[in-house]
Amino acid sequence: MLKSLLDYQTSTFKEDLVNEQFFQTSNQQLPFEENGRALGSLFAHNTFKDIQSYINEYAPLSQEIQNIGLQNRYSMPTGNEHQEIDRKFSTDYASSFDPTKETNFNALSYQMRGEKALEFGYFNQAVNDLGKAIELNPTNPVSYLHRGIANLGLRQYDHAIKDYHAYISQTPPVTYSFNTSDFIIGFAKGLPRGIAESGKGILLFLSDAIIHPIHTAQKMYEALTILSELARTEQWSSLCKAVAPELHKLITKWDTLPSLERGELSSFALGKYGCDIITPGALAKLISKGVKGAQELATAYKNLQIAEKILPLEAAAELGSGARVAEVLQAKTVSRAEELGFNSSEINQVTKVGKIESDIAKNASKISQNIKLTEHALQRAIERGVSKEAILDAIEAPLKIEEIKIDRLGRPSQRFIGKKAEVVLNPETQQIVSVNPTSTKKAEKLIDELSNGSS
Repeated sequence: MLKSLLDYQTSTFKEDLVNEQFFQTSNQQLPFEENGRALGSLFAHNTFKDIQSYINEYAPLSQEIQNIGLQNRYSMPTGNEHQEIDRKFSTDYASSFDPTKETNFNALSYQMRGEKALEFGYFNQAVNDLGKAIELNPTNPVSYLHRGIANLGLRQYDHAIKDYHAYISQTPPVTYSFNTSDFIIGFAKGLPRGIAESGKGILLFLSDAIIHPIHTAQKMYEALTILSELARTEQWSSLCKAVAPELHKLITKWDTLPSLERGELSSFALGKYGCDIITPGALAKLISKGVKGAQELATAYKNLQIAEKILPLEAAAELGSGARVAEVLQAKTVSRAEELGFNSSEINQVTKVGKIESDIAKNASKISQNIKLTEHALQRAIERGVSKEAILDAIEAPLKIEEIKIDRLGRPSQRFIGKKAEVVLNPETQQIVSVNPTSTKKAEKLIDELSNGSS
């Protein structure tokens, strides 16, 4: 009976792969291995969920699995199997498989693949996949939220605002036992400071537009309330290792702080750290070890992830229209770029409203005699506060040059690490394709290594 059930699950999965063209390369930008990881994990979760359901309904199947377990020294399900599947595949899908609810496998596959594409910055695929997820399951608000972020990445601001409103309309209202107005006022006050300190992308440019961050504040409140409850448990000494040290004081004093101060401190933390208030790697270790409270910590992390995604959409929605969002971003980008030493022709590249990433390869600006900066890299440099001088220094006087790497499409890239910037260059085209600030710690370490090597 078990073999028949597994054969049925496998054959249905294969049919879905073919019918939905999940591995059709023309339909996706996501690396093949990441596509396989997402779909493989979902298949394993779905199969286990169905088997678990049959075990509960059919005693002969339960007895057959028990006999197999005795013969092969396997144990019956203990309740942590979904977490174990996630550990094997390095995914985080366990919470999507509620045994009491029906799962639309294809809708979930498109959603998770769309979220993964969004994580990699493949905005076109994210919009397409999440759109299909919405067609198959239009009542799932999370798909609208993630598609809204992808539309922001494509500078489709009106579509992003529309997705945000769809998300909000499907999210049930929440009532709280605290002074909501004071918390939100404090939240709006602390956000710009946190965002300015982090220098994070689009938020840096939209921070002035965030006046009434109601829905962002709600998710942040839920996350920090969970953390404050965990702080009162015996396991906190283990759990707190996954939480940014600067947040420990806020979490442990959460219940005693006035609503205004709670709002201001929590929004500063969100603006500065984003969902990295909780470290994903440390959280995964706690879950794999079965530490009590780790699942609640994971719930807090998911709330932080949602809050981080709601924030730019809520700011865009407050501006009222895509045209107004584009206007604000253009003005802020020009101002920021001038501060970082970029010239007018370079600035014009990133202020053309409506340009999308497909144009990047053919639009590059010379940053020196031979080196060119793609529009994508220039946009990232401005968003991340990396000056033109720091980029040139990384190329002309690098602290470290890494080996050339080849991606799955055969494109070469080489990383140059400077004192204040990390630059990824295509050695064949001499185009800079990515720019990031160098962390102080990394720069100091490399400088020490160079000093010791030359002495």
